[in-house]
Amino acid sequence: MSILDISEVTRRNIIDSLLLKKYLFHGRLDLISFLKRIWNLSTMPSTDIRFKNAEGDIWQHVINNPDYDYDYLLYKYFNLLNCDDDTFLKFIETCLHPVVLSDEKQVFETLSEFNKFLMPDGYRLEVDSQISGRPVYKAIKFKSIEGFISTSIDVKKVKKVMTFSPSVFNDPEKPIDPNLVSVMMPFKMEYDKVLETIRAACHNVGMTCKRVDDIWNNSTIVQDIFELICCSSIVIVDFSGKNPNVFYETGIAHTLGKNVIPITQNIEDIPFDLRHHRFLQYLNNNEGLLELKKGIEIKLKALAQESKTQ
Repeated sequence: MSILDISEVTRRNIIDSLLLKKYLFHGRLDLISFLKRIWNLSTMPSTDIRFKNAEGDIWQHVINNPDYDYDYLLYKYFNLLNCDDDTFLKFIETCLHPVVLSDEKQVFETLSEFNKFLMPDGYRLEVDSQISGRPVYKAIKFKSIEGFISTSIDVKKVKKVMTFSPSVFNDPEKPIDPNLVSVMMPFKMEYDKVLETIRAACHNVGMTCKRVDDIWNNSTIVQDIFELICCSSIVIVDFSGKNPNVFYETGIAHTLGKNVIPITQNIEDIPFDLRHHRFLQYLNNNEGLLELKKGIEIKLKALAQESKTQ
């Protein structure tokens, strides 16, 4: 018997969370169509001698004469507790597929639950591609460094130092503060609690958080922005609302080689050519901001640990 990476506890948590939801795990697809995306029902044997394969069996006992409930179907019939990891992951990936689940709030809630349960086993669902602008999620195995989620891709060290002379900014005569986190985000009241959440996360890990309105060191705001980014060790950017200023500031941070943590309420707000970067998606409510705070704290701790080892 092969050793499974995804534990029985994790599998039970995920299956039970799906069965307890107000919406069906097969979403807007009929049950048979959903199951066919995971299993070849036509080649699977039937437990009922009246039918030649699993498709007829399931149709009869779940749809036509429902004496198999979903609990029995997932736990016993498809044996999701003991199936191989690839099949289990394909099942949960299918639950989140845009063809199956269309409501963005439901996708976010389900994704958050899945990742919470998968994390102790070393897996996480991330955006792999898109269909009609909607994200398609793929399970990846990550390396865990003191709680930080990191893919298996090795980060290449910088091999080239660039010298440039900007005409728009003046190079600030200040050192980089290893404990300074700068935040680039829209200046709207609806983001006030988001900023409070980011400040709290930074405070909890012993770092200082500043937004450009916290300083007034220069006669032009663009110089203050450049100086703040230059002197920061980490830059958090909120792409929510497709704010062009945030895009501009992100470009500066990337050019300066800063560690950038992107966050957003909606994946559609992230420019297409930046969607391959990892990001934290959040809901702007109490529960969503609590998850955001936890996610930011994990990343800040990991980056701080990484800087100590370099």
